[in-house]
Amino acid sequence: HGLAERLAQPGPDQARQLYRRGQTILAELGAGIDALTTSIDSSRVELLAGDLATAEAELRRSPDDPAAHKALGDAYAGIRDWERAVPSSARSIELAPAGSNPEYALEFVIFGELERGRNAEAAAAADRFLREHPASRRLPQVLYWRGLAARRLADDATARRLWERVAAEFA
Repeated sequence: HGLAERLAQPGPDQARQLYRRGQTILAELGAGIDALTTSIDSSRVELLAGDLATAEAELRRSPDDPAAHKALGDAYAGIRDWERAVPSSARSIELAPAGSNPEYALEFVIFGELERGRNAEAAAAADRFLREHPASRRLPQVLYWRGLAARRLADDATARRLWERVAAEFA
């Protein structure tokens, strides 16, 4: 199942299950694969994301902690509250230390903006991702989402170009 289908599944443990599946995939890919992020304490995100009240309390205790913002974004995503999930994840990117790698959170922002129907914002976030992470292993997904945003914005030429690139380079 894809990410959208998994997020649509009911249940309070969605965010934690998605995170664990992502960790499993990374482990299967081997030691050469970067961690989800070098700046955000992923074990804290996993712990907090499974419980919205706990994630909110942690953010009140540590308002400048990128892990707390990311966990809250994940918790909101678990209940499909994109209006709150996207800003929380975006804030985790802003707070991440210089030289860190907040790819996962930025990818999450792109997906969340698409889910909210904010296609121009999704396109801008995807363009940022493509500038900052041109060699990312997440590149095919981001190019696809950028093409989707272009299509929704009636920019068929850009959508076609991006999707043809995905097919040519990654299929």
